[in-house]
Amino acid sequence: MHQTKRIWTVPNGMTFMRLVFLFPILWCLMHQLRSYAFLLAILSILTDLTDGWVARKLNQTSDLGRIMDPVVDKINIMAVAFFLAISPHYDLPLWYFTVIAGREILIMAGGWIVIRRKKTVPESNRPGKWSAFVSGLMIACFIIGWQPWAWILLWISLSLTAVSTCVYAAVLFRTLRPER
Repeated sequence: MHQTKRIWTVPNGMTFMRLVFLFPILWCLMHQLRSYAFLLAILSILTDLTDGWVARKLNQTSDLGRIMDPVVDKINIMAVAFFLAISPHYDLPLWYFTVIAGREILIMAGGWIVIRRKKTVPESNRPGKWSAFVSGLMIACFIIGWQPWAWILLWISLSLTAVSTCVYAAVLFRTLRPER
């Protein structure tokens, strides 16, 4: 597959728009405009689902996109989860945010080590992509107050997060293992 060095590509623009969506989502949450926050969250999830497909279809895959996509996912999920956890108007438990924040710090540190030592950008794994998707849906359900779906998705997202963390750890250790 052809890798582009261009920064301004359609899929990178889609990923950047997902980051831009964060600000109106948080504004809507602050003002308890749940329906608008929910719609923006769903739009963000849809762009996350399609940006990689668009990159492959338009032959615009890039290292920047491979880095930016999961980083934007992490920023969006962490920012909204933190707000939902500290706000008295939403039911997301603070322990969920704490667990996810710790995991994301470890994953980003591992990715940074691989980039520095091996000069290669680690790929997202399938469980990690599913974890981000289900986490997004779970957050959307907490925004709109859809119970018990929000809690069901919370436990599914934690399970997928555990699986993806194990996969990332195995890849990290395999990648950094000294050559024999």
